[in-house]
Amino acid sequence: MVKLVNKAKMDTATTGTGTITLDAAYPAFQSFAAAGVSDGDTIRYGIEENNNWEIGTGVYTAAGTTLTRSVTESSNAGSPIDLQGNAVVYVTAAVGDFLEPDNNLSDVDDAPTALGNLGLTATAAELNTLDGITATVGDLNKLDGLTATTTELNTLDGLTATTTELNKLDGVTATTTEINYLSGATGNIQNQLDSISVTAGSLTKSFASGETSSISLSSALSPAPVVSVTKEVPQVGIVSKGSWDVATSGANYDRLDSAYDTTLTPYTEGWDVSTASFVQSFDILQQESQVQGVFFKPDGTKMYIIGYASDQVHEYDLSTAWDVSTASLLQEISVAAQELTPSGIFFKPDGTKMYVVGLSGWDVNEYNLSTAWDISTASFLQNFSVFSQETSITGVFFKPDGTKMYIIGYAGDDVNEYNLSAAWDISTAVYSQNFSVSAQEITPEDFFFRPDGTKMYVLGNTGDDVNEYSLSTAWDVSTASYSQNFSVSAQDTDPRGIFFKPDGSKMYVAGFSGNDINEYDITLNNFLALGSGSFASTDVGKTIEGNGGVAVLTATDGSYTEVTAFTDSSTIAAGDWGMYGAVFDATNGLELSGGGFGTWDISQASFLQNFSVSAQESFPTNIFFKPDGTKMYIVGITGDDVNEYDLSTAWDVSTASYLRNFSVASQETNPNGIFFKPDGTKMYIVGAIGRDVNEYNLSTAWNVSTASYSQLFSISAQVSEPQGIFFKPDGTKMYILDQTGSDVYEYNLSTAWDVSTSVYSQNFSLTAPADTNTGFFFRDDGLKMYVVARNLDAVYEYNLSAAWDVSTASYSQSFSVSSEEANAMGIFFKPDGTKMYIVGYSGDDVNEYDLGFISAPTSQYTPSITNTGGQINSAFWLDINGMTTDEAAGDGNVYYAVSTDDRTTWSVIKDADGVRPIVRDNAGTWEYNSSVSLVDNWDISAASFAQSFSVINQENSPRSVFFKPDGTKMYIVGTNIDVVVEYDLSTAWDVSTASFLQNFSLVGNPLASPLSVGIFFKSDGTKMYIEDFGDRAVYEYNISTAWDVSTASYVQNFSVSAQESTPEGLFFKPDGTKMYIVGRTGDDVNEYNLSTAWDVSTASYNQNFSVSAQETNPNGIFFKPDGTKMYVIGSDGDNVNEYNLSTAWDISTASYVQNFSVATQDTAPQSVFFKPDGTKMYIVGAAGSRYVSEYDVGFVDYTTSTTWTSATTNTELYALQEALTEVSINRMDKTQLEAVTDPNHYTLGDTLDLMIGLYLDSASASVPSSDGVSIDYDAESLNKGAILGTDYDYDFPDSTTVRITSNATQNLKIRVV
Repeated sequence: MVKLVNKAKMDTATTGTGTITLDAAYPAFQSFAAAGVSDGDTIRYGIEENNNWEIGTGVYTAAGTTLTRSVTESSNAGSPIDLQGNAVVYVTAAVGDFLEPDNNLSDVDDAPTALGNLGLTATAAELNTLDGITATVGDLNKLDGLTATTTELNTLDGLTATTTELNKLDGVTATTTEINYLSGATGNIQNQLDSISVTAGSLTKSFASGETSSISLSSALSPAPVVSVTKEVPQVGIVSKGSWDVATSGANYDRLDSAYDTTLTPYTEGWDVSTASFVQSFDILQQESQVQGVFFKPDGTKMYIIGYASDQVHEYDLSTAWDVSTASLLQEISVAAQELTPSGIFFKPDGTKMYVVGLSGWDVNEYNLSTAWDISTASFLQNFSVFSQETSITGVFFKPDGTKMYIIGYAGDDVNEYNLSAAWDISTAVYSQNFSVSAQEITPEDFFFRPDGTKMYVLGNTGDDVNEYSLSTAWDVSTASYSQNFSVSAQDTDPRGIFFKPDGSKMYVAGFSGNDINEYDITLNNFLALGSGSFASTDVGKTIEGNGGVAVLTATDGSYTEVTAFTDSSTIAAGDWGMYGAVFDATNGLELSGGGFGTWDISQASFLQNFSVSAQESFPTNIFFKPDGTKMYIVGITGDDVNEYDLSTAWDVSTASYLRNFSVASQETNPNGIFFKPDGTKMYIVGAIGRDVNEYNLSTAWNVSTASYSQLFSISAQVSEPQGIFFKPDGTKMYILDQTGSDVYEYNLSTAWDVSTSVYSQNFSLTAPADTNTGFFFRDDGLKMYVVARNLDAVYEYNLSAAWDVSTASYSQSFSVSSEEANAMGIFFKPDGTKMYIVGYSGDDVNEYDLGFISAPTSQYTPSITNTGGQINSAFWLDINGMTTDEAAGDGNVYYAVSTDDRTTWSVIKDADGVRPIVRDNAGTWEYNSSVSLVDNWDISAASFAQSFSVINQENSPRSVFFKPDGTKMYIVGTNIDVVVEYDLSTAWDVSTASFLQNFSLVGNPLASPLSVGIFFKSDGTKMYIEDFGDRAVYEYNISTAWDVSTASYVQNFSVSAQESTPEGLFFKPDGTKMYIVGRTGDDVNEYNLSTAWDVSTASYNQNFSVSAQETNPNGIFFKPDGTKMYVIGSDGDNVNEYNLSTAWDISTASYVQNFSVATQDTAPQSVFFKPDGTKMYIVGAAGSRYVSEYDVGFVDYTTSTTWTSATTNTELYALQEALTEVSINRMDKTQLEAVTDPNHYTLGDTLDLMIGLYLDSASASVPSSDGVSIDYDAESLNKGAILGTDYDYDFPDSTTVRITSNATQNLKIRVV
C-alpha cells in the first residue's frame, strides 16, 4: 500500500532516468520527511520539468534522501522522462489508492487491488453480516476496545435501562454478591443511616488555659467512646492580595480596550532613506556614457535607462527581479526625433505608454507601446510643452491613475504639478501649482513619489543626495515639507536618476560620473493599517493584540515595534483585535504599555549633530548636563575651567549658547572629570595633577559662577591618572576612572555627597577590550557602565550583574565614534537613555547621538478592573484594617478605586474625610462624579509657581496670552513677528505639554506694520479680537472654523485712542456686551458698552478706573467670570494686582485687595490669564526666554458630595477613565489609600473589586506599574480540628463521664460518640 501524505513537494537537480536525489522543499511546501514519509515507505510520486511529466511509485530512502522510480504513466510514452536538473517531485495518489465514498466496488477498475491497498482482509460472507446495520460511525466507535463475548453481550437481551441509568454504575467495584445485598431495599439508605443517633454527649465552651469541664453521657458506653474536638480559629489580621495579585493572575483583570471598530492589517514597507545602505552597482558605460534616468517594470524584471550620449532608451532584462547585477541588455530605441537631450523617462503602470522629457525641447513626449514594456513597439503620439514653468527639465512623474503629472527641473528648482482631465493624455494637462526645493537642492536632477503620494524624493547633484519630503495631503505638492536626506556621494558625485521598488525596500540611483546604476537596500519597517480612519496621537505607545501578534504602536502612521510576530499579514476583522494602554508583566503586574526601545543600547546609536566648544576650550576632557537638559558643562585642560552653556531646547546641543565659566586652576591644573549633585548645589572636579577629588558648593544651583571650593579627597593611593568621576544617584558611592591602570575604582561614602567620608572599596580592570580609557558613565539603575577609549575612539558597554558593584561588570559590546571624533574623551547620556554625547579634543566639539526611542501612551489615564475571576468574596469578612499597594510608579502615577457592591459603584476613600463615589451604573447609564470643592481659587495670595513654557522660538516679544476655555489651546501675540501663534496642549491647562501648531499673519490684515499687544476670543471661538498698540484700536476677525486661527478673516476695528494712546490689555464680558482696555498713558482701565454683543463697531465709552496707585505701567487685564474680581498686571511693580467689584462688571465699584509678585519668574510681565475655575494663573513676559509661566491658585478640596455626569462613552472602563481625567479628587494614589486607618476604612459588602489606573505625563522608559493591593482584614472564625495533647486532653472519671482539659485559652466544641 502506498504512503499518502499532505503538501509534500521538493526540488531535485538529478539528471537522467535513474534514481532521484531530493533537494530542499519547494516554496510553501514540506519536505517528504517533514510531511511524514519514513525510510523505506513506498509512495506514489509525480515529476514535472518544463512540459514533461511522470507518475509512478518509488521507495523513499532517508539516508541520502533518494527515491526510486517505477513509472506508471508519463509524457514519454510510459517510460521515465530524461531529467535535465530542474525538476520538482511531489507525493500524489492514483484512483486505485482510495475509494470514492459514493461508489461501490464496481466503480473501481481493479477492486481487489484497491481493497488490498486498503488493508482489508474480511471475506464477502463476513462483510454480508453487516447487511441492514444502521449504526453511525459514532455509534460503532463506542465499541472500541470491547472484549465481551457474544454470550456476554446476549445477557443484555431485554434490558430496558437507559444509558443514563447504566452510567450510574461507572466506577462501581462491588461484586455481584455485594450488590445482591441491596435486593429488596426500597428506602433512601442515607436517610435511614441519618436517623440513627450515635451522639452520647456534647459541649461547646470558651475555655481558659488549663480549665477542665465534664460531659455527662446519656448512658455508659463500652468499649470507650470516641471524643471528637474542634476549635474556633480567629481570622484576625490576615494579609493577602488574593485574586488581586496581577503578576500571578493577570487574567483576573479587564483592561480598557480602545481599539477602533474597523479592520486592522499588518504590512511592511521601506521608504525611509535614512536607512539606505549601498548594495552593488551595474556598469552601463557600454550602452550609455551620459545616463540621465532609470525606470523599472513594476515586477522588477526589466530596467530602462535613458541618456543623451546616445539619445536612446535602453531596455534590460533582469534574470533575478530587482537585482541589477543580473541585468542584460535586450534592445534600444532612439528618441532623437523628438528629443536630442533626453533627461527623464516614465512608463504607464501597464507598460503601454512611455514618456520622455529632455533639455532641448522643453516638452513631455508621449509614446504608445503596442506590446507592453517592449520599447521596440513604441510609436510617438504627441508632446506637451512645459516651457512656461520649466526650461531645464530633468524629470517627469505621474500619479498612478494618470490624472496628475509632475515636472522637475533646475531652471526653477521646483516641482511643477499638472492636472490631466483625461488620464495619461498629456494633451489634457493643465498647470496647477509648484513647490520649491531650492532650500535643499539647487540642481534637482530627478524625483520620485511613494505610490500613495504621501512622500516625495528629490535627487540632486549639488548636494549629491536624496532629499525626502512628506506631503500632508497626498499628491498635493503645496503641502510638502522637508524631512531628511541621504548622501549618495560615496557611490557617485553626479547622480542623475532615481527609482524605488514599489514597497520602498530598494532604491536605485543612476550615476553620471560612474556610468552605473547603484542599488541600495532600505530597511523594511512594520506598519498597521486601519480599514478606515487613522491612529490618534493618544494611541502612540499602546499595545495592539490580534492574530497571534503583539505590537507597540510607535507613530500615528501605523509604525510599530514587534513584541510577538503576527501569525501572518492577513487582515484582522473588527472586534478581533484590541488596543490597550496597559499590559501584563510577569514581574511588575499591570504595566503601562510601551517604554524604551533601543535605549541605552549603543549598537542603536546614530550620529545626529555636533556643537563646537573651541571658542571656550581647545582641549575639552569631559562633559556634564543638568538633569533637565537645559544646561551643559564642559571641563578642559586649556583653560583649567568649567564652561557653562544654556540650551534653549533641552538636550539639543545645536541650541547651546555659552554663558559663563569658573576656574578650578587653584585646585587642579589638569581637570579631566566633572560631576554635579542632582540638585546642582555641589560640583566635583578630578584631575591628573593633584589626583584629588575637589568638592565645591554652589550657592545658586547650577550656576558655576557661585561655586566655592569646599574640600578634597585624595585618591592617589589607588589612582595614577584619574580621567573621570561618577556618583551613585544617592551620593553614597563614588567611582573614579584611571587611564594608566585602565581600572574603575569604587568608594563608599558614609555621608552622602561628602567626599571626605570616602573609603576605597574595590576596583574593576578594563584592560580588555578597552584601553586608554578617558571617560565613563553609569545607567541610573547601576546595571550598565559605559567607557570611552581614546586610543580606539569607541564606547564600550558593560553589564553589572549586581547594581553599582563594579566587580560584577562584564563586557557586552562597543560602538565606534571615530567618524566624528578621533580623540574621544568624555561621555554623557540623557537620563532616559535616548541620547549619548561624546566630547573630544580632535574636533573640540560635543557630538550628539540618538539611541532608540521611547513610546508610551501619555497624558491619559489607563484603568483596568478586576473581573469575576479577580473579585474577592468578602461575605464572611468582618472588617478591613488597611490596604497596601505593590507598585512601581516610575516617572508616572498609579491610582486606585474600590467597589464593594459587585461593581455597581466605584469609590475612593480618604481616611477621616470618608468615601467618595467616583463612578456608578445608573440603570445601565455609566456616570462619573464631577462634584468639586474649590478652596482659595481666585485668591492670588495662594498662588505658587508650577512651571513654564518658552515661546521664544515663535515670538521674541510676546505681549498677550489667551487659552481656549477647555485648556487644550493657547494663543500668543507679540510685537516682533506680527502673527497670532496657536499651540496645542496635549494635557489641558498644562503649559509643559504645549506644542506649536500654526500661526496667522496680521500683516495686511489690515495693518501693514501691526504692533499686537492684546488678544481675546469670543467664548465659542468664532471671533478673535486683536488690540494694536500703534494704531490704538481693537480689530475684529471672524473665524470660520472655531479656534482655528488659520481661518480668520478681518471684519472691522474700533479706535480707543480718545481714551488711551498706549493701550496694552484687552478683555470682554462673557456675553460680549462690555469691553475693557487697560493702558499706560492713563494708567487706568477703560470700560466700553457694546449695543450689539461682540460687535466692536457698536462700542461706546462708559467710564474708567485708575490703577496708578498700584501700577504705573499696566500691561494686562483679566476678570473673574462673574465680574466680581478684576486683575491688572504691570511691568513697573512686576505684580498681579487683585480688585473686588461690589457691582459685577462695574469698574467704578472696584477696590484694591492685594498683589502677587511674579518677578522671580519674569521681570517684564505683559499679560495675565486665569483658568475658568480660578485654580490656575498664567503670565506671559518679555524677559529671559519669553516664558508663559503657570501658577497654581488655591486647590480642589476633597468632598464626598456627588454630582453625576453621564460618561461620554457608556462603558464602565471609559467612565472610570473620564472620572480620573476630569476631577483630580477622583484619583486615589498609594499615599492616600495606605493612610486610611482601620476605623475609617471601606464598609464591607459581599464582594470587593479593584481598579488600577496608570498615568504617564510625558514619554519615559520608566513607566508606572502595579502588582495589585494587599488587604489586612478580619473575618469570621474558622472551625478546625483540635489536636489531642496540644490543644486539649481528656479522661474518663467514670463510665458515664468524659472530662476535657483545655491546654490554651480557646473556644472548643466537643462531641462524644
